[in-house]
Amino acid sequence: MKAKLDWEANRSVPFAGDFIGAAYAIGEGYVAKEAAEFVLKAQSAISKAVRDLASLVLHDQSSVGRSLKDPPILNIDDRRLRIRKLRASLREFPRNPLAYMDLAREYVAQGQPLSAVKPVKIALALAPNSRFVLRSASRFFLHFNDPEQAHSILRRADRVKTDPWLLAAEIAVADVAGRTSSLVKIGRQFVDSEKFPPSQISELASALGTLVSETGNIRLVKRLFRRALVEPTENVVAQAGWISRHIGDLQLAPHVLDTPGSYEARAWANLVDSHWTDSVAAAELWLRDEPFASRPAVFGSWAAMSMITNLELAERFARHGLSTHPNEFLLLNNLAVSLACQGRTSEAVKVFERINQADAEGPYKPTYLATKGLLQFRLGSPDAGRHLYRMAVVEAKRKRDTRSVVRALIHFAGEEFRFDPIKGECLIQEVVADLYQLPKIHQTIATRLIELTLHHYSAFGETKRS
Repeated sequence: MKAKLDWEANRSVPFAGDFIGAAYAIGEGYVAKEAAEFVLKAQSAISKAVRDLASLVLHDQSSVGRSLKDPPILNIDDRRLRIRKLRASLREFPRNPLAYMDLAREYVAQGQPLSAVKPVKIALALAPNSRFVLRSASRFFLHFNDPEQAHSILRRADRVKTDPWLLAAEIAVADVAGRTSSLVKIGRQFVDSEKFPPSQISELASALGTLVSETGNIRLVKRLFRRALVEPTENVVAQAGWISRHIGDLQLAPHVLDTPGSYEARAWANLVDSHWTDSVAAAELWLRDEPFASRPAVFGSWAAMSMITNLELAERFARHGLSTHPNEFLLLNNLAVSLACQGRTSEAVKVFERINQADAEGPYKPTYLATKGLLQFRLGSPDAGRHLYRMAVVEAKRKRDTRSVVRALIHFAGEEFRFDPIKGECLIQEVVADLYQLPKIHQTIATRLIELTLHHYSAFGETKRS
């Protein structure tokens, strides 16, 4: 759709209005949701017709506003129908690169990444200079662990040295691929010049700021992100949130989180502010927006399980993530825990056995040992469970990972309360000794976990006494 390309390139009200109208006319208003949000937030004069159309797109119940009880992981039939429609459209209009990228996206979201490769390559052949196609194709290969291919697509693009959006993507992907971009100097010149409006260099300033953060130059990181956040995209807001959590010295103004599509940042911001249900709701929107990505499914499954104890929702988040990332350790781990806590221990064990042994011995070893301990408790072997939890704590301390120490002890206490309440209370006291060594966000999370653990113990005790 040419209107979509024009909107992506210009991001102004006139182009947003054209895109919304074109998308709504063909019954696919949902693809213009970001443009509709942009229009409704704009301060400039906009015709009533365009505002009304934007409102219709945003409140179209066929594409937005689904209940958390019906997350996107259940919409397999909808995705199959969408694929059939796209294939039919491409038979009639075989030179539409955006339709090929949409088809690839639907294949990935349905857990068929190999089927997506051909449409991506066709789109690149049809539109080798399209910013949208180049960035989307690079992102596709990046999500499926081929950073070299992702970087090659951008590095070879004719426009990469003149387009700040492509330049931003090239610098970011080069870093993921373990390379140093040769275009960093050009990027710095673009950001420092007055050649581009703030909206055009937002992602470039963010990419450079993230790169600089690895050197420890916090002053420059903050300066670059202040520039990036003047008129940010949702990607910039998400990255700024990540930087803020890691350097602890980058404040995000409240209005920044209102940037259209900033679901990831909202999920984390609500978590930091102890708005647990809102955090999970934002994660659901994040997953719907990026159904091919593992991070929203990992975050959602953990937050649903740990922060609001909605085990069924946690299971659905994890299963959706596994449909596109079947070997992801954290998804397998979270699914196993959610199943075990639902009393479905035999299912949990089968899922846990799917974990790759390299992950079990790698950076996730404390988590792996803790979950194995939980399963032993649930299988009725508390002594084996205690041994494994203690191994998890020792391993986390060896790695100087206080966060994992605290979380392992809290979950250990939760299981111990079911067998020996006195030992459970001692474990909670052990947690408190380490709690205040954590950064503030992890103190908040740990405190919530302790509250829920004690609440569940109290409820469990009442059930046993009755």
